[in-house]
Amino acid sequence: MKDKPPFALQLPILLIALLFTASGEAYARDDGFSARSVKGTWGFTLNGTFLPSETFAFPTPAAAAGITIYDGEGGCSLSATLNVGGQVTPQPVESMDCSYTVDPSGAGTQETTVLLPLGSDPVPVTFLTNFVIVDRVNELPFILSEKPGMGLAPIVATGAAKRITRNSRRGP
Repeated sequence: MKDKPPFALQLPILLIALLFTASGEAYARDDGFSARSVKGTWGFTLNGTFLPSETFAFPTPAAAAGITIYDGEGGCSLSATLNVGGQVTPQPVESMDCSYTVDPSGAGTQETTVLLPLGSDPVPVTFLTNFVIVDRVNELPFILSEKPGMGLAPIVATGAAKRITRNSRRGP
């Protein structure tokens, strides 16, 4: 009969196995993820390019940094500083309308309408964001595009949001 490893070795191995088994599932409900999974305040950065159109004669780089607050029920708000073609917005752009959904697999969509300060008159634009929940519900990598039919310019953009708080208040 083979000798069993000493209990001092068995316990750490058992604890590590339990940790890896439980870590991924502990953050999703039994029936998967939902809008409640992302409730809280998130900081994000985004980088992309507006493609040539009537608005932009040449490919125009764009970047943003900001905060999104998810209410846990499908509503959200967004505030961001933008840099489009090297011009930084003098004040943050705020969402006029913002909603989101999360399916049980952890994939989500967000639709956000903002007034972009392009030219003398701000232009309302709706952006679509597709994200996935990762890192134990602490990060949302995403892609962003303009909602079809908005008429501004096609955009190709990627970014990531990181959790700041698990509630709906701003700040830590």
